[in-house]
Amino acid sequence: MQYSIKSLATKYKETIMGNIQEAKRRIQQCTDNNEQSLNLANLNLTTEDLNGLMDSIIAIPNLTSLLLVNNNLETLPDKIGDLKHLQELFLRGNKLKSLPESMGNLKQLTILSAENNQLTTVPQRLGELEQLNQLFLSGNKIETLPESFTSLKSLTILDLSNNYLQNLPGRLGNLILLTTLNLAGNKLTEVPDSLTNLIRLEELKLERNKLSRFPEGMENLRALITLDISSNNFKLFPESIGGLKNLTNLQASDNYFENIPWQIGDLKKLQELNLAGNRLKTVTGSIARLESLLILHLERNQLKKLPLQIGQLENLRELYVFRNKLEALPTSIALLRQLTILDASVNQITAMPPNLEGMRNLRELFLSENKLTTLPLSTVLLTATLRDLRLFGNPIRSLPNGIWHLIPRRQVRTNPLNPIGEDQEQIPEPIIDTNQENNATEEETEVVNQVEVAEDVAQENPEPEIRTRNRSETIGSERELTIDDVLNIQEETTAEETEETVQQETTETQNAETEATAEAVDFPDLSFLRGFSALNIRPSVSEEQQSLLQEETGVETTAPEIREAIEQETRETQNTEDAGENFPDLSFLRGFSMQNLAPSARDEQQSLLQEETGIETTTSETREAVQQETTSAEQLARLAASTAGEATNEQTNRRRRSWGASRSNQRNSSRRRGFFGS
Repeated sequence: MQYSIKSLATKYKETIMGNIQEAKRRIQQCTDNNEQSLNLANLNLTTEDLNGLMDSIIAIPNLTSLLLVNNNLETLPDKIGDLKHLQELFLRGNKLKSLPESMGNLKQLTILSAENNQLTTVPQRLGELEQLNQLFLSGNKIETLPESFTSLKSLTILDLSNNYLQNLPGRLGNLILLTTLNLAGNKLTEVPDSLTNLIRLEELKLERNKLSRFPEGMENLRALITLDISSNNFKLFPESIGGLKNLTNLQASDNYFENIPWQIGDLKKLQELNLAGNRLKTVTGSIARLESLLILHLERNQLKKLPLQIGQLENLRELYVFRNKLEALPTSIALLRQLTILDASVNQITAMPPNLEGMRNLRELFLSENKLTTLPLSTVLLTATLRDLRLFGNPIRSLPNGIWHLIPRRQVRTNPLNPIGEDQEQIPEPIIDTNQENNATEEETEVVNQVEVAEDVAQENPEPEIRTRNRSETIGSERELTIDDVLNIQEETTAEETEETVQQETTETQNAETEATAEAVDFPDLSFLRGFSALNIRPSVSEEQQSLLQEETGVETTAPEIREAIEQETRETQNTEDAGENFPDLSFLRGFSMQNLAPSARDEQQSLLQEETGIETTTSETREAVQQETTSAEQLARLAASTAGEATNEQTNRRRRSWGASRSNQRNSSRRRGFFGS
């Protein structure tokens, strides 16, 4: 919607009139309700408008607070001094160039807020406001302060920041109740020594001035909690800095400090120390005594190394050392177990300490623009907490597995290890340096072995891996998983596997022995083997006998074992012949029992025997011969059963020895190589 100039002017006039009417409504409401606070903020009131409203404002009987914030006031009416009960006056965000001297009549005023105006001076009578507790004059153009200003002895908060002040009243120290003094963003070249008389001062801000000298007697500011001297021209810390026993925040960045006094170690309560942007070449080892330090800024200096004692800062959370000349980080940095942010970008670091696994709470690790070619294997152990890893601008050629998901794709492209194009979506597989393992320390080699064992277990034995992973997650929920924890888990898992396997093998062995015993007890009749001579058996016959024996007994027996049994029978037969008993071969009688033969059958058998042998024998002699053959067959059966039992025992022993050797090799391999959980 477009408006003509006439319509815009009409609309603006209507708005102004509406604002004035709103102001009158609020004044009337405050009068009728006997309210103590009048809010005329954000009504675009001008000085002329306010002059027309002042009589009505003064008529409010108990007015203690007046808000004229964010209007278009250029001056205040002199009648403002008639508000005898006024305690709070807020004038922020106007166009005031001066304050009326009549303000000296506001004897009850405790808070005066006139920030972000165009004030160039402060009224002389302002010093008469004996009850004034808080004075805010920041964001103006004030160049000097009247001497009467030092009479405001009730002041506790004084904010003169972002003005044009070049000097301060010499008796500034008379404001002995001050707890907060903000002089930042002025043109001060010095502060009066009387400043150190402010023994109740808790916050002193002097940043963004041109100061080059500390006031004498800084140790007197024993109540000081925050000291900000950033962006000045200081070159030396006073030795008395150690006397600020309650200091918790020291901001000293962007000065010309070349060293830090050892007395700084006496600041036992210091939680944040900012020395960025100076000319520091070394850092005193006494910094290790800052037992409460949480944040340390050493960036943008000329440091070539950090003190080894930095590892004693047990409570340190954030460490910034970027843009220095560091060639390495001390190994003691791994002792900073509470560290969450480490920024060592833009240095000359060629290698990181190998033992980073101790930094259990590290979440952000910035190593960009260095000379790193790889990272230690212990970095993998940080992935549980690490959220941001920045490596761009390094000549990295290999990285350990397990950290690629922490590196943004855009950072990978700035390293030599990246061979992919802009249009590809897959991050390349890490290039593992083949010489890295040769140069690894024993601890790094142990980590490699643990990773390899973990991969083998994952492929060959998934169930133990699942158990181990669950155990690792349980430990991780309480605290970070360490190498010792992993080894303990591996030992427990291996013990469980070994116990299960031993029980299984023991059961199988017992079953085999039970079967062998049953087979030995219920061994079938092998009397059909009598009469055979192992010396006359052809190989085919031997194999045939072996097959028959296996079918009958259910026991796998080799041909030599059968042959040995038959040879034993043959030797017994030969021994009988040597003794003078030239007994004929009666193998054709096997299966016959003389006791079961009828008399006629016995005679027939006796006649047949006489025809075959040419020897006249009686029935009793025939029965005796058959009984002898039967006895030999029973002996052969017992011998075969014994042989089968021995074969079964030997097979069981061989299986036990094989399993024992296999488990022994596996345990020795696991102990040497360790185990690495996910």
